[in-house]
Amino acid sequence: SWAMLDICGTQIALTLTDKHPPHIAFSIDPAEDWQSGIEVNTHRDKSQYVYKKDPSGNTIELIKYIK
Repeated sequence: SWAMLDICGTQIALTLTDKHPPHIAFSIDPAEDWQSGIEVNTHRDKSQYVYKKDPSGNTIELIKYIK
């Protein structure tokens, strides 16, 4: 249902539209705390993520890679 491409250090995930909304993701520092009240989800690789909407209604994913 998904594939990950790494192009010169930039990761591009290809997913089925019924599994994830169209979006762009930004990696954040694992030491940063999530805002309270946000539902935090976990990917298969154990990274944590949240989806947010920007003022124009676009979906943005914030992701923490936990090692």
